Amino acid sequence: MNIETGLISFSKKLLLTELKKQITSDGAHYELSPMYHNLILQRLLELISLLKHNKNLSEESTIKLLIKYADKMLGWANKITISKKNIIPQINDSVQGICHSIKTLNNFAGKINISSAVNHNLSDSGFRIMENEHLRVLIDISEIVSKNQPAHSHADTFNFLLQYDNNPIIVDPGISTYEKNKIRLRERSTSFHNTVLVEGQNNNEVWSSFRVGRIAKVNIIQDSSNQIIASHNGYNFLGITHKRCWSIVSEKEVKINDFIISKSNNNPKCYANFHFYPETKLELTNNGFLLNKKLIISFANYDDIVQKKYEYCLGFNNRVIAPKITVKFSNSLTTSIKELNEKNIIS
Repeated sequence: MNIETGLISFSKKLLLTELKKQITSDGAHYELSPMYHNLILQRLLELISLLKHNKNLSEESTIKLLIKYADKMLGWANKITISKKNIIPQINDSVQGICHSIKTLNNFAGKINISSAVNHNLSDSGFRIMENEHLRVLIDISEIVSKNQPAHSHADTFNFLLQYDNNPIIVDPGISTYEKNKIRLRERSTSFHNTVLVEGQNNNEVWSSFRVGRIAKVNIIQDSSNQIIASHNGYNFLGITHKRCWSIVSEKEVKINDFIISKSNNNPKCYANFHFYPETKLELTNNGFLLNKKLIISFANYDDIVQKKYEYCLGFNNRVIAPKITVKFSNSLTTSIKELNEKNIIS
């Protein structure tokens, strides 16, 4: 075996080992960053194209195996993309403008005869989709999977995103820096995601720029097309468990129920945060807000509702002001998001 052949053999073995390790069975990269997922997918598609045009570098069986991974990764990326805006969800370390869009990746894949399954199923990545006629909810019931490489993970357990007619409404703010500073800590924190903050503590311990300490363990209680229930122990050090239930209750309404189960503190300070896409217009109603004159978000069992502003990330060192709602509650909270009609307008 000459040096060139040895290097090719070694590289192929290393690549296939890492793909098996890093790509989940439903096609996600295990860091669960859509941005890095698309970057890796791009490189994989480029490699397949190279091998197809140079048969001396690889046997057919290797190409078929790489195509299998590319197909799954493409399916996962297509499933979670916000289609009308053609943008990636800014989950974990993700922001626009770094990776190619899913449209570009699909076009590239098509040129080398790769296409993902139409009905791609989400499973062990921990992402789920619930949808009715116009509303689409992307739910994160994952744990931090890449225990040996958690640098791009956030304290975002039970985060969710919402689209209306494939346009973003509730979004993940994303990231704007990798510097070791307050902005980086804020953008990784629980309060910067659409989940529940308890007693001012993160539900996963994130620190420095790329460090993670304790990790929340998730227990999936129900996992169906119209209802997902899960709990996590990220607040176990406070003697608290957070349980969240997402439900499709009709063709026009989604409900989210939060339950704070405490061993000792009967009235913990809890805050549910909702971050809106910058173009979203909020109008105050009784118990909630009118969104773009098309949706109503309302709350029950709350102590206080505060409309705030936050910085939505457009890219590195590029942020824009956007609306945010923080709902204070103690033991349980019900959130309803429904389409607008004349009967459910409350002014």
